[in-house]
Amino acid sequence: MPLADKHLTRIRPLLDEALDARRRGGSYQHHIFPSLIKADRQVPGAGIHCAVQTAEHGYRFPFDKDFEAVLRPLRYIPDYLGIACTNDLFFRCSVEMAGAHLEGCVKYAAQAHGVPERRLRIPLGTLLGNRLVKDLLDEDDIVDMAAFTRLALNPAKHDFVNDQHQGPVFISEDAVYAYFLARHFGSVALEASGSLDSLIAAVTDSARHDRYFWGAVPSSNIYAAEMAGSHDITPDGAPEPGRQRNTGAAEPAQPDQ
Repeated sequence: MPLADKHLTRIRPLLDEALDARRRGGSYQHHIFPSLIKADRQVPGAGIHCAVQTAEHGYRFPFDKDFEAVLRPLRYIPDYLGIACTNDLFFRCSVEMAGAHLEGCVKYAAQAHGVPERRLRIPLGTLLGNRLVKDLLDEDDIVDMAAFTRLALNPAKHDFVNDQHQGPVFISEDAVYAYFLARHFGSVALEASGSLDSLIAAVTDSARHDRYFWGAVPSSNIYAAEMAGSHDITPDGAPEPGRQRNTGAAEPAQPDQ
């Protein structure tokens, strides 16, 4: 995908590592997700590295009412990518949620820039052609966001035809690149409106409370916590060896073997 070549150069080796592990049939928890987490942490803003793994091997994502449209699509992606390792049909779901995240970012940025909410009740592709959005974002970014919408988001919602074979329309590369392109473009939009720091602060605060109540650790610290021999975490998410917490909450799940 040319857009990935242009915008994801810095994290491309980690993405290729995750995709190679998937082709080899590697464990999602052990071999695929860790590489995606490392890449995700290099993109400014909130992403799957903020997810919390629960005792049921699921993921919960920080919630903030002001950024709900930005954050809600992200909470589905870790599970969809995991399920897609054994069921290719779920790659489409991941691509669609990535596009929804970008749409949430652009609309939040536009509203923060002064665009009335009633003017934002249109699809992302239409919105990117709006003069008010053009006043906010760089023209080159708008062109590439529009290309992403045309090549990924719209087909994920509307295209169910595969002329080449009877398999799924989307494959693992589509899902991974779509997610990270959406993260990149979303952070660009939020940064342009001066909203990126507010998002990071809101997610950090929400995740700190959620980890305590769920009795879990952030997905990016699962392996660090296990290496330390403790599932306790300090308020900033780092493992805290030697302390035992008695909250009555379930212990975080061990990754599957």
